[in-house]
Order: sequence, then structure tokens, then C-alpha cells
Amino acid sequence: MIRLDAAQLRLADWIRPGDGIVMGQGTAEPLTLTEALVRQRGELGGVRAFLAAMFSDTFQPGAVDGIALHGMGGVGTNRRLIKAGAMDVVPCHVSQNAEFIGDGTIACDVALVQVAPRDENGRYSLGLGADHTRAAVDKARVVI
Repeated sequence: MIRLDAAQLRLADWIRPGDGIVMGQGTAEPLTLTEALVRQRGELGGVRAFLAAMFSDTFQPGAVDGIALHGMGGVGTNRRLIKAGAMDVVPCHVSQNAEFIGDGTIACDVALVQVAPRDENGRYSLGLGADHTRAAVDKARVVI
């Protein structure tokens, strides 16, 4: 594991052009990382990102050029992205996300995750993000 200060994180050091990115959803969205993704998108050379249930204002229809968005549907703030034509829908049930990540239907080269502090045994927990996020961590070349 490499520790980085979030303020100095340069995603282009870890994310390659064309990479598929999967992140936590809902309360497990790693806001520091997703905000950096949107802010630094021009430096990444074009990436794909899978959005599950999103409720933040991170991804805005007019500010996602360079990120090909696809997601499981119009849950939360995804609705405005779909309506604006900025996100494609993957026709699936939420229970299929992990399977689709595992078999490559949803590309996952990079997983952006939020974890709880280490426990007394040095282990981290995905907490509320223990859904498709675990499959993303297992599949990804890089986990941030």
C-alpha cells in the first residue's frame, strides 16, 4: 500500500487512457476521489466510469466530458445525467453489478473506494460499501 495526501493525488499517475473505473455508491461514494476524477478528467485521456446509485452533485451533465459514464439506471442524481444524454444505462438489477464486474461486462481497471480506519488487526472495512465494491476491489488493476 502506498499512502498519498489527497491534495497531492494525481490520478493520471494511476489511471490510464481507456480505463474502466468503478466506485462506491450512495453513502460509500469516495467523494474526495470522485471530485478529483471530475476535476482531473482532462488529464486522463478518456476513461469510462460506472455509476451505481449516486446522490452527490459530483457528476454534472456539463462537466463530464472525457468520462464515458454508464450506470445501472436513473437512481438519485444519475437521473439528470441520463436525461441530458451524458450517461448510458446498463440494463441490470443492482444484484447483478458484482457479477458484471467480475465477468468484465462492467469494465473495472480502477476501483475508487472509501474505507473505515484500520481495525486492531490492521484490516480495513468497506463499511456500507460492501456491495459491488468488493468485486471491484478484486477485479481492479489499481485500487485507490
